[in-house]
Amino acid sequence: MLIRTSGELVSDLFLLTLGESSHYYLDIQSPILFDCCASFQLPALLRRLDSLHLPIPERILLTHPHTERVSAMPLLRRLNPNLTVYATRETADHLGQSRTAQEIFLEDQLLSERFGSKDTERPTLPELVAALKVNHYIRPGDTIALGAQSRLRVQSAPGHTPYSVAYLYEPAQYLIGDNGFGYFRDQLLSAPGADHCLTTVQDTIERFVNLNIAALCLPLRGVISGSLVKRHLSNLIRNVQDLKREYSEAVELGVSESEIRQSVLESFYSTQNKDAFVEHLYQRSFDSVWKQLVNSKR
Repeated sequence: MLIRTSGELVSDLFLLTLGESSHYYLDIQSPILFDCCASFQLPALLRRLDSLHLPIPERILLTHPHTERVSAMPLLRRLNPNLTVYATRETADHLGQSRTAQEIFLEDQLLSERFGSKDTERPTLPELVAALKVNHYIRPGDTIALGAQSRLRVQSAPGHTPYSVAYLYEPAQYLIGDNGFGYFRDQLLSAPGADHCLTTVQDTIERFVNLNIAALCLPLRGVISGSLVKRHLSNLIRNVQDLKREYSEAVELGVSESEIRQSVLESFYSTQNKDAFVEHLYQRSFDSVWKQLVNSKR
């Protein structure tokens, strides 16, 4: 089943939809938001929280350090100066680099100009640098206790970025991850969100495909549950294998690069989605995957 409507998924875990973007929130003592959002999305996120009578989060648990998942943290810190950010040391080191902060700042500006309104509030660069500081380090294998009966288990999940992690919410067995778990496209081919590495994404998915996962909480399109989880992950593994093999075969047969490129784009990353921001994320993943494919034959 695909769940796309904002609301409570299981006890204390909420889905917050902003167009096709999906965000996840645990309504417990010291409420948790999994990742943040881009600056232009924060007003909509706050309205969604208000409509569900949920308080401003006190903790953010990062899955990965892409701009659209961290750049609104300075604005959120204005509302809650005591906001605590959890991430791996590798993610923290990456976010702590001045070049990273500058890149996130510039990309957030571009996203606001392209997808936000004229009055979209944006953080200053010094605000962003301060807000990207991680307060609490986590490691794959760590358990974050949430009370007497529930907990989060931190899972290594590289592929979308080198530093990606996922969080398994127990005992409900809901897995919250990034685009490394693929773009679910209904009857179309599941597309790999392998912005960092196709092979690493494949290795990661192979570790998760046979785990007891009741639902997969994706950053786009919402939540897939039941038998659809394993079907999606199995399809994703096969599609990555097919993509790499068929690219190599096409090159060896002398098919033009432009023709192969168009075929990959149309097969995996084309979308009729009306959410222009989603199209932007699909295009970014396609550009990264295409670069990997081309480099693999050089």
